[in-house]
Amino acid sequence: MKNSIASSIVLHDLELGVHLGWSDAEQLQPQIIVADIKILFLHPPKACLTDNLSETFCYDELTQKIKLKASSKSFRLIEHLGFELYQTIKLALTHDSAVSLRITKRPPILNLKGGVSFCYGDEDIAW
Repeated sequence: MKNSIASSIVLHDLELGVHLGWSDAEQLQPQIIVADIKILFLHPPKACLTDNLSETFCYDELTQKIKLKASSKSFRLIEHLGFELYQTIKLALTHDSAVSLRITKRPPILNLKGGVSFCYGDEDIAW
């Protein structure tokens, strides 16, 4: 029998303008990538009981930090971007939590309709 309640927050479809690409020419114009981020709390936030923002984290502030990181430099690969965003998220959280993210880009590859995704994090989450 499970001893604790599982709780998480998921940020869906966070659009980020990123200078991303292997060549310098590809990096010139920012492209929109989409991030999905799951934060699994090791213990439910006290805000579940108190309804107080100070007892959890503000996802608006978190998204601002993620956007700042994504726009702060150029990235060649979504793998490196994923690692950098993961580090940014982990540093921003003050609560014990596990983080997983998925980054999706839509490169101009013929017949690749759904894009390409890279997943990185503390847990293997079935997206």
